[in-house]
Amino acid sequence: MEAPHPLHIEVAAHATRSGLRVESVSLLHVSDVISPGSTVILTGELEQPLLTELSPEALVAIQFLVKKVSLAIWITNCGMLDGKFPEKSLAFGFAKTLMSEQPSFRLSCFDVDPTETNVTRSAKNILDHFYRTQTTPASGAETYLAESNGLVYVSRLVPDRRENLNFERIVNPPIEAHRLTDELELDFTKVGHVESFYFKRKKTNMGEVSLMSNEILLQPLMYTLNKKVGSYLDIFNIGTYLTCF
Repeated sequence: MEAPHPLHIEVAAHATRSGLRVESVSLLHVSDVISPGSTVILTGELEQPLLTELSPEALVAIQFLVKKVSLAIWITNCGMLDGKFPEKSLAFGFAKTLMSEQPSFRLSCFDVDPTETNVTRSAKNILDHFYRTQTTPASGAETYLAESNGLVYVSRLVPDRRENLNFERIVNPPIEAHRLTDELELDFTKVGHVESFYFKRKKTNMGEVSLMSNEILLQPLMYTLNKKVGSYLDIFNIGTYLTCF
């Protein structure tokens, strides 16, 4: 039997020194030891891609934990911030799904950089997160955490101001003032709505377009038509040659 991962040993030792009752259990034997309502720290992913190479026995054990324990902290060493070992990051994807299907179950994921050698510091950060989960309501608890160089990062949705601005310009193009010239033509976005009328530049004559060496010019020769338009064209015996979808 292989020895546990050094971080597993340090987490257990740190918890014991803090006065917590700790028992190390193989994942395949959790149903024999873990009692309902327990709190577990899962370290199996430190040794191998547990979920990517999930065996039937491991699946049964995980299903047992989801139904029986109240809180689980899933430890990984996939280097989440840099994407070093994505095959070990599946827990980050199904955490919220599991909790939505099993409201009595709380799961958080804590990732440690695989090159981290200070396991004592990492163990302390993991236990600090454990203590916070004991006093934080489920609605305000952190679900995804990642440690890098001793600092613990949490997951946040940060708006991309540049992309949002570009999207806004596409959806609601800014109005620009131009002198009325022969290069402009009247167009509209909504039929019958005067407020949607606007001027746009006329399409350039294809013969006058200058292309770069890596560009090509396409001129469509076929157009999609619906059945209604096809029925109108059929009046002039044109619809006979059309195939509408």
